[in-house]
Amino acid sequence: DSHDWAGFRSIFADDAVFEMPVPPPQGHTDLKDVFTGGEPIKGGDAIIAWVSSRMDISRSAHIGYMPEIEILTATEAKALWGMEDIVRRPDKTIHGYGYYKERYANQNGTWRIKHWSLYYKSMEITGHTELNHTPGRIVTP
Repeated sequence: DSHDWAGFRSIFADDAVFEMPVPPPQGHTDLKDVFTGGEPIKGGDAIIAWVSSRMDISRSAHIGYMPEIEILTATEAKALWGMEDIVRRPDKTIHGYGYYKERYANQNGTWRIKHWSLYYKSMEITGHTELNHTPGRIVTP
Protein backbone atom coordinates (compact mmCIF):
# COMPACT_ATOMS: atom_id res chain seq x y z
CA ASP A 1 0.00 0.00 0.00
CA SER A 2 1.27 3.45 -0.84
CA HIS A 3 -0.30 5.27 2.14
CA ASP A 4 -1.50 7.86 -0.38
CA TRP A 5 -4.33 9.04 1.83
CA ALA A 6 -5.49 11.77 -0.57
CA GLY A 7 -5.72 9.24 -3.40
CA PHE A 8 -7.51 6.76 -1.13
CA ARG A 9 -9.94 9.48 -0.04
CA SER A 10 -10.82 10.21 -3.67
CA ILE A 11 -12.53 6.81 -4.11
CA PHE A 12 -15.07 7.44 -1.32
CA ALA A 13 -18.30 9.40 -1.47
CA ASP A 14 -18.42 12.30 0.99
CA ASP A 15 -21.19 10.50 2.90
CA ALA A 16 -19.61 7.03 2.73
CA VAL A 17 -20.05 4.60 5.62
CA PHE A 18 -17.42 2.10 6.82
CA GLU A 19 -18.55 -0.86 8.90
CA MET A 20 -15.85 -1.92 11.35
CA PRO A 21 -13.94 -5.06 10.37
CA VAL A 22 -15.54 -8.29 11.52
CA PRO A 23 -13.02 -10.67 13.12
CA PRO A 24 -12.52 -14.20 11.86
CA PRO A 25 -14.49 -16.96 13.59
CA GLN A 26 -11.57 -17.90 15.87
CA GLY A 27 -11.36 -14.28 17.09
CA HIS A 28 -8.25 -12.35 18.05
CA THR A 29 -8.36 -10.54 21.36
CA ASP A 30 -4.87 -9.11 20.76
CA LEU A 31 -6.20 -6.94 17.92
CA LYS A 32 -8.62 -4.74 19.85
CA ASP A 33 -7.39 -1.70 17.89
CA VAL A 34 -8.63 -3.30 14.66
CA PHE A 35 -11.81 -4.99 15.88
CA THR A 36 -13.15 -2.13 17.92
CA GLY A 37 -16.77 -3.24 17.74
CA GLY A 38 -17.71 0.40 17.46
CA GLU A 39 -20.33 2.23 15.52
CA PRO A 40 -19.89 2.57 11.76
CA ILE A 41 -17.61 5.40 10.66
CA LYS A 42 -19.52 7.99 8.66
CA GLY A 43 -17.98 10.31 6.08
CA GLY A 44 -15.08 9.93 3.66
CA ASP A 45 -12.76 12.12 5.74
CA ALA A 46 -13.52 10.17 8.93
CA ILE A 47 -12.88 6.85 7.17
CA ILE A 48 -9.46 7.99 5.98
CA ALA A 49 -8.61 9.34 9.46
CA TRP A 50 -9.49 5.96 11.04
CA VAL A 51 -7.60 3.85 8.50
CA SER A 52 -4.51 6.07 8.38
CA SER A 53 -4.28 6.21 12.19
CA ARG A 54 -4.03 2.41 12.29
CA MET A 55 -1.64 2.10 9.37
CA ASP A 56 0.88 4.87 10.13
CA ILE A 57 3.42 2.50 11.71
CA SER A 58 2.74 -0.41 9.36
CA ARG A 59 3.88 -1.73 6.04
CA SER A 60 0.95 -3.32 4.29
CA ALA A 61 -0.55 -4.83 1.17
CA HIS A 62 -4.28 -5.20 0.58
CA ILE A 63 -5.31 -7.23 -2.43
CA GLY A 64 -8.84 -7.45 -3.84
CA TYR A 65 -9.63 -10.07 -6.48
CA MET A 66 -12.40 -11.91 -8.31
CA PRO A 67 -15.08 -9.24 -7.87
CA GLU A 68 -18.74 -10.05 -8.25
CA ILE A 69 -20.13 -6.69 -9.39
CA GLU A 70 -23.82 -6.06 -9.93
CA ILE A 71 -25.02 -2.83 -11.55
CA LEU A 72 -28.32 -2.05 -9.84
CA THR A 73 -29.24 1.21 -11.58
CA ALA A 74 -27.45 3.90 -13.59
CA THR A 75 -26.22 5.36 -10.29
CA GLU A 76 -25.94 2.36 -7.95
CA ALA A 77 -23.90 -0.83 -7.90
CA LYS A 78 -22.71 -3.38 -5.37
CA ALA A 79 -19.78 -5.77 -5.24
CA LEU A 80 -18.24 -8.59 -3.29
CA TRP A 81 -14.45 -8.83 -3.52
CA GLY A 82 -12.23 -11.64 -2.29
CA MET A 83 -9.41 -10.08 -0.27
CA GLU A 84 -6.09 -10.82 1.32
CA ASP A 85 -4.10 -8.45 3.45
CA ILE A 86 -0.68 -8.49 5.03
CA VAL A 87 0.11 -5.90 7.67
CA ARG A 88 3.55 -5.72 9.25
CA ARG A 89 3.64 -3.83 12.51
CA PRO A 90 6.58 -3.32 14.84
CA ASP A 91 5.54 -6.26 17.05
CA LYS A 92 3.62 -8.62 14.74
CA THR A 93 2.62 -9.56 11.23
CA ILE A 94 -1.06 -10.00 10.47
CA HIS A 95 -2.09 -12.03 7.41
CA GLY A 96 -5.84 -12.02 6.79
CA TYR A 97 -8.21 -13.55 4.26
CA GLY A 98 -11.82 -12.65 3.67
CA TYR A 99 -13.90 -10.32 1.57
CA TYR A 100 -14.95 -6.73 1.05
CA LYS A 101 -18.62 -5.87 0.56
CA GLU A 102 -19.10 -2.54 -1.17
CA ARG A 103 -21.90 -0.38 -2.50
CA TYR A 104 -21.15 2.33 -5.03
CA ALA A 105 -22.76 5.55 -6.15
CA ASN A 106 -22.19 7.18 -9.52
CA GLN A 107 -21.74 10.85 -8.64
CA ASN A 108 -21.36 13.21 -11.57
CA GLY A 109 -20.03 10.43 -13.78
CA THR A 110 -17.56 9.00 -11.24
CA TRP A 111 -18.17 5.79 -9.30
CA ARG A 112 -17.33 6.13 -5.60
CA ILE A 113 -17.63 3.81 -2.62
CA LYS A 114 -20.78 4.62 -0.66
CA HIS A 115 -20.67 1.73 1.83
CA TRP A 116 -17.63 -0.39 2.69
CA SER A 117 -17.30 -3.38 5.00
CA LEU A 118 -14.57 -5.94 5.60
CA TYR A 119 -15.12 -9.52 6.79
CA TYR A 120 -12.28 -11.83 7.78
CA LYS A 121 -12.65 -15.58 7.26
CA SER A 122 -9.19 -16.43 8.56
CA MET A 123 -6.26 -14.63 10.10
CA GLU A 124 -2.72 -15.61 11.02
CA ILE A 125 -0.73 -13.53 13.48
CA THR A 126 2.96 -14.01 14.08
CA GLY A 127 5.20 -12.06 16.41
CA HIS A 128 8.53 -10.85 15.14
CA THR A 129 10.32 -9.41 18.09
CA GLU A 130 13.55 -10.57 16.49
CA LEU A 131 13.09 -8.00 13.73
CA ASN A 132 13.88 -4.31 13.82
CA HIS A 133 11.07 -2.34 12.19
CA THR A 134 10.98 1.11 10.72
CA PRO A 135 8.14 2.32 8.50
CA GLY A 136 8.81 1.14 4.97
CA ARG A 137 11.61 -1.22 5.94
CA ILE A 138 12.20 -4.39 7.95
CA VAL A 139 15.76 -5.41 8.69
CA THR A 140 16.98 -8.54 10.43
CA PRO A 141 19.67 -7.94 13.08
